[in-house]
Amino acid sequence: MQGHFRESLDAVSMYEDAEMSAKLDSELSAKLQIQIALAYNYNRDHPKAISLLKSTLREVPEDGAIAGAAYTALARVYRTITEYPIARDYSTARSNAIARVVSGADWRKLISDWASQTFRKASQKRNRELWPGDQTGRRSSGELSARSHLLKHGGGVLVS
Repeated sequence: MQGHFRESLDAVSMYEDAEMSAKLDSELSAKLQIQIALAYNYNRDHPKAISLLKSTLREVPEDGAIAGAAYTALARVYRTITEYPIARDYSTARSNAIARVVSGADWRKLISDWASQTFRKASQKRNRELWPGDQTGRRSSGELSARSHLLKHGGGVLVS
């Protein structure tokens, strides 16, 4: 938005119409409604922002990222109008929504996914270091260890 609140509201307000938002999937529509509500908040139309966010909360599941984003936006709107106790309640509701998501998560799968992603990134970084000009990154582990060994132990000039 970068301070251009009126322009940002004009850019996304076409999706406020039920006809336009019906063409989108429900998750994207809810995210857009949250952004539209925040744009109304920044344009000092706080009642419309609150109303839009509360209607979005009625449409999405209670325990999800979208609900957490809507609660966060509601807390922001209420802080803007200096209703701090209400803002705190919505911040607490956001924390509870996220806690329900996390408590139902399969921790083994989350850790496994994180570890494999971390290993893949480290492997890609190592490939870029060993073959700076090669953009494919497709090397076997034998090629990697041979190149790494030669570079560490001064094996002379390497040709890819």
